[in-house]
Amino acid sequence: MIPASLDSSQRMFADTLAAFRYGSAFGSAPLRSPPLTRPPLYIGIAGGKGVGKDTLANGLASALALPCDSFAARLRQGASTEGTREHVHPELWIRSLFSRLPDGGLVPDVHSTEEARAIRRQGGVVIRITRPGCDGIDLQAGGQPLPATLVDIELHNDRSPADLVRVALDQLMCRGVV
Repeated sequence: MIPASLDSSQRMFADTLAAFRYGSAFGSAPLRSPPLTRPPLYIGIAGGKGVGKDTLANGLASALALPCDSFAARLRQGASTEGTREHVHPELWIRSLFSRLPDGGLVPDVHSTEEARAIRRQGGVVIRITRPGCDGIDLQAGGQPLPATLVDIELHNDRSPADLVRVALDQLMCRGVV
């Protein structure tokens, strides 16, 4: 218990010492301000088949403690993706993803300009991966790669999976994303 007879500077020192020793519940002033809430962080990953999209997503999910989900995860199971996309609302995939990841996450299957724009509208970034021996064209999106204006970070995957994740983290930190 801190005596009430102390002057304000002594009381502040005693409160700080009590908070340090016993936690802020015993002092009248907390040591730290409450944590600031950060806006949701969305990281989309684009690239052709076999370039390392899932590898990068899993590595970043582990490093950044973010969930990983895809635009068509729930809908892909029973139907052809392109065939289904033609018969449903064009925003269905996008709305479905953001409702499943309201606090942000990693999206390893950015195939269309609409998906890339949606991630960027949410304040997220889009990473495109290329790899030697892979043509780099995403055949699921009609054979057209994303325009360069919708890609924030370009990565060349020619080393180990750990190197790919490290380079991506370096690029995200340089841009102030993480």
